[in-house]
Amino acid sequence: MKPVEIITTNEDYNNHLNGEQRPGIIIDLRPGKNTAMCSLNYERHVDVFQKLSNTLHDYYNKGWCFDKIYVLKTNEPHLDMDVNFLGLIEQALRFIKSKCPNTKFIFINGDMDLKYNIREYTKLNSIDFAHVDCYGFPFGLLGRTKRRLTKLNCNNKTMNYNSVATKHFICMNGVPQYQRLKLIDVLHETNIIDKCHWSWMRRRPDAPGYHSETASRGFFDYKQIKELDMSLEKLQFEDNQDIVDDFYYLKDSLIDIGIESDPRYKFITEKTWKPLLYGKVSLFFNCQNYHAILTNLGFELYDEIFDYSFDAIVDMGERETAYHNELKRISEISIEELQKKILSIEDKILRNRNHAWNCDLKILPLFKEYPTLLQ
Repeated sequence: MKPVEIITTNEDYNNHLNGEQRPGIIIDLRPGKNTAMCSLNYERHVDVFQKLSNTLHDYYNKGWCFDKIYVLKTNEPHLDMDVNFLGLIEQALRFIKSKCPNTKFIFINGDMDLKYNIREYTKLNSIDFAHVDCYGFPFGLLGRTKRRLTKLNCNNKTMNYNSVATKHFICMNGVPQYQRLKLIDVLHETNIIDKCHWSWMRRRPDAPGYHSETASRGFFDYKQIKELDMSLEKLQFEDNQDIVDDFYYLKDSLIDIGIESDPRYKFITEKTWKPLLYGKVSLFFNCQNYHAILTNLGFELYDEIFDYSFDAIVDMGERETAYHNELKRISEISIEELQKKILSIEDKILRNRNHAWNCDLKILPLFKEYPTLLQ
């Protein structure tokens, strides 16, 4: 990767668009631009942000102030906030505020509470955040999921709701996250598990913050591995998390259920995007107002089938219980009746599928002008 690319003329800009290397940092000094951009998508973000910091210092020492500085990480749903990176962010914000107070500092990421979380993570309460803009767009990870499905030749596959299914749900669990164990425990306790195709893969079981054993009420042995359509070894390969088995996923189960990556925070991953891209009905548990967020992003809810009232409950424990109860209610509907309900809204399902395949971060002017930031 070319670490820094300087654009001073339209010829430089055209060469940049046609170049083979993805620059980690783009400095556009053409008249009316005066913009610095830093993509954290491709390199260790501490390293590339340090390069940005050094580059900015060089320009500021020459008396140059940028109008806008963009920092973006679009291929993950949240900025990884480690101590070194926090320190660099703090230094950059303080330096820019003291040297060039009119410079706008702009973050773009899939975290929809980005400004709040940056303020909380960095504890920069003494800094005026009026000159910091944050845009949380979850379409970066949607784009990554689409690229993987296209690479796997899965982009033309669609759920077949005319096939005779034997299960109400499919519930796939790669990483043994806390809320996921609670859900699997409840599914066993209520015997809903018999109406599910499901997996429990224990991928990265020692990841910090999961502590699965504290969620268990004893109805499910969280130490076991339950494979469904692939082995844990195959799941470790990067692209395999986006593979779905045609039988289990597209023919023999009606609804994709489960827990998004971390319901404490507002972000969306391939867990949400895959069923939308496949035209499969889903009902996931995530942050408060998660389904309202999907509506704001242009997707239609399946009110004809689901009661989404649990979505607005503030307390996460109460919201979880209400979600579990909704799954129990749905599980008591016969396969035949549930399938008829789903087929009656097939047009809506296909509109959501079409919308998912057409959503793109390139709707933002920055990425229209600098598409290399997303490659």
